[in-house]
Amino acid sequence: MWTPGEDKKPEVFDDLSDLEVVEVKVSEQKLAEIREADSVKGKVWQFLNDKADCNKGAYVAFALIIANVIAYIFQGVLGSEQVIEAGSCSWPKVVGELQLHRLFTCLFLHENISHLLGNMLILGICAVWLEQRITRLRLLGVYFIGGLFASISSVVFNHVLPMRITLWSWSYGKYTIELYDVQSIGASGAIAALLSALLLYMLVLSGPMDGYSEAATSKRGSLGVFGAYLLFCALRSIFTKSAFVDTAAHLGGFIAGIVIMLLYAWREYSKPKWLQE
Repeated sequence: MWTPGEDKKPEVFDDLSDLEVVEVKVSEQKLAEIREADSVKGKVWQFLNDKADCNKGAYVAFALIIANVIAYIFQGVLGSEQVIEAGSCSWPKVVGELQLHRLFTCLFLHENISHLLGNMLILGICAVWLEQRITRLRLLGVYFIGGLFASISSVVFNHVLPMRITLWSWSYGKYTIELYDVQSIGASGAIAALLSALLLYMLVLSGPMDGYSEAATSKRGSLGVFGAYLLFCALRSIFTKSAFVDTAAHLGGFIAGIVIMLLYAWREYSKPKWLQE
């Protein structure tokens, strides 16, 4: 070996005939996997399995908000009552007529602008935070699976148990009415799933799933969002006369979000060490 300052110069080999050539064989299956990863389908799948980049924005979270806004615009164009009648979920429609698509379409319908804005505010916060911490595919799973269970809870409980509403009248005073099979609309059931998933991740699962603990400010922020959501639901039930809070949908979505996140954590924890990120 030659170092600077020494008189001996390094050897230079002009003849490369003695070098060993190693042939690397790649199986057809591996080549197919490489081609699929480079395809549009592979890039989309990779995008969904990545977490959001804080510098580039949470695309799936914004897409969910845009979808809800577009649906509300269609309500205004086509007639809000007609669209709600066609897309809301209730026992007679879902079970009686087997219109199962209503379990999902109801998640994108809202009664009025205040209903939409309140839901989109909480949806934006929860979805953005989750997309930056769990993969986009898991975020979509929480939203749609949680929303599905919220809709099922609403359909079943509003059929079995009446929604009791206390009203005031100058003529009759205080009286209570019971409503069965109430038409359910709104993204709040799916949002409740996002909120419970976010709380569980922030407070408990960030370490087991990703190996680090959330900062105290993040934990306080998630609890603040939860408090704001409860306050919004309470104020809306008190001051809004034309709509009522679907407690069954909220509880169903909230429980579903916890179960889904626990399943995600169990799947992540059960991976072999060399497969964990």
